Formats: sequence, C-alpha cells, structure tokens
Amino acid sequence: MIVHAVRRILTAGQEIYGSLPTSSLTVLIPSVAPGGAESLRLGNSLALGWEDRVDLMDDVPALHTLARELLRLWIGPAGSAPAWFSEGGTDYLAWLTLLRQDLIGRDQFRQRILRAEQEYLAHPHAGDWTFAQEEARLRTGVENLPRGPGGDAGRSVPTGAGTLARTRGLAVALALDATIARLSAGQRRFTDLVRTVHRTRGVAGATVLEADLMAACATVTGGDYLDAFFTALVFTPGRPPTAEALADIITREER
Repeated sequence: MIVHAVRRILTAGQEIYGSLPTSSLTVLIPSVAPGGAESLRLGNSLALGWEDRVDLMDDVPALHTLARELLRLWIGPAGSAPAWFSEGGTDYLAWLTLLRQDLIGRDQFRQRILRAEQEYLAHPHAGDWTFAQEEARLRTGVENLPRGPGGDAGRSVPTGAGTLARTRGLAVALALDATIARLSAGQRRFTDLVRTVHRTRGVAGATVLEADLMAACATVTGGDYLDAFFTALVFTPGRPPTAEALADIITREER
C-alpha cells in the first residue's frame, strides 16, 4: 500500500518537475518508537514513520505528509527557497497531486485547503506579519519579545506546521495557481511555475530568491511578473482570496 502510494506520487512529481530528484531511491518501512519523529531528513534521504498502524489510503493527513515530504525531494535543502514557497507551496502542491492522482476527492481537497486557511487566520500575527518578518523572528527567537507598550511578551507563536509560511503560504500558492491560470487562459498552472523554478535552479541547486519566483511567473504568463500580486500577498500581510481561488481551481480540475 505504501509503495503503491510512493510510486504514484513520485511519478506525479517526475511529470511536474520534468526529472527525477535522484538516480535511485530506497523505501524502508520501519517501526517507530512511541514519541519518535514523524519525518527525518538527512541530506537527500527521507525517513517517515507513524506510531500507530495506519491505513494510508483512509488517513488523509498521513497521505498528505507522505506526498509533501516526497515532493520536497525536488525542492532542495532548507533555506534554499523562500519558506512560503518551499513549505506552503509544497503543501499546496501535495494536495493538488493527491487530487489529480485520485487519492483524495474534491470535497477532501476543499476541506483541507479551507482548514489551512483557518489555521492561518488563527495565528496571532496573521494580520501584521509578512513572511519575511515571521522568518526573521523564528530564526532569532524574537517573536516572544514585547512589541512595545502593551506588547505580547511570552505569547506563544506557532512553529513548524503552524507557521504562516506553511498555512498562509499554502493559501498564497493557491491564489497564485488561480492567477497564473487566469492570465494564461488556463494553459499554465502552479505546476508549470515550480517546474520553471526547478529548471532555473539547475543541478547546482542555487538558492531561489523572490526575484527568481517573479521572473518564473513572467515566463509562464508570457511577461507578467505579477508585481501587484507579490506586493499584496508576499511582501505585505494581505489576506489571500482563498474562497474565490479555490472555487476557480476546483472548476478547472473538473474539466
């Protein structure tokens, strides 16, 4: 069951990126001690484990974890691309891949996207932190310091799967998918963007900057760098139009 899912997801990844992430791949299915890490990365290797027996095809979160971590094999090491794109964008790409591979249905796709939006809106700084601000604070630990008179000293700020890079980043990737589709009359999608970025990075694994993402947007849209989009949703803490973008994408996936 696991190997079947891995094969389908990696095949989808090869179609998206136009290449394989590595020349060989070994899949191990180990037992994981209670409290063990759900996922572990060492170089280009990936280990996944679940504490309890899992029926993968009926466990949507576990299936998404598998898809996300496998698709990250193409992304490169942590920090080699903006976190909202590498984390949130890959989360979105994993849901889209599961939908296209018929591993989840449209209702599950819709529910999971909307759940991510709810997690983003529940973040204590959803309305005032840009991605860059969050990343700086997570790196330095300054997120728990006072913000001035009446600041929120000691306030718990989500990390890991609860970061804005993951939750709001997913919503931004969804909106970006819908925007690219609209500007290209449905001929290009977010998958074309990530393929373009992957090819631009090359085998050397160069670091991807926001400017590189905008240049890739211009490539897939025929010249539009999406300045207004990046200003509103990437460089500032604007709220992505999740409901509208989701309805658009689901309609396109039904065609």
